[in-house]
Amino acid sequence: FQEINFKEVNVFAGKLDFYYSEGILTIDRLAGETLGGHLNGNLVLEVFPTPMNYQAEIRIKDLILEKIHPLVPKGIAPTGKRLSGEIKASRSGFSPERLQARGWLKAIRSSLDIIPTPPKPSGQPTEQLPFTLPLDEALKPFNQIDLEFETSQGAMLRVNASMVSDASSIRLNGTAGLGGKLDFDVNFITQDAS
Repeated sequence: FQEINFKEVNVFAGKLDFYYSEGILTIDRLAGETLGGHLNGNLVLEVFPTPMNYQAEIRIKDLILEKIHPLVPKGIAPTGKRLSGEIKASRSGFSPERLQARGWLKAIRSSLDIIPTPPKPSGQPTEQLPFTLPLDEALKPFNQIDLEFETSQGAMLRVNASMVSDASSIRLNGTAGLGGKLDFDVNFITQDAS
């Protein structure tokens, strides 16, 4: 592959080596540009024997999150932030309990990357539900967001995160279930204004 486009967005331009032998598909030396940043990694997919097994390792650097706006619902993609990180995952079969994953992600504010949003015509209904805050708006005050995660007890993720703004920081430590269950300790720290 040299280029992959989805909904008029160039999601990948680069190269990879792949081969298939005896039920195993290997994608090796994946390297290229994606969403204004860089992506590299590899994937091994064992189709036979069943259940299917896979191992993946992906590294991203400086992805411009706003470039995914055409691909996700309005208000999901943070504006003015670049994303870097590494994810390693493996799984046997389709059960979430067999997922093993760990990694880290870091989003850093970069005002140079803000893509202007055209003004909305007056009288056009908003897509937002009452009393909700879009993810984009919730993350806007933060200069840096760090997230480390690792699977724990099957379908649970052990999460350690911090979000830092000019005036405060929030630290989260706990577990998140793939089914939506959350159990976090939250520490809110404000900066001394004097």
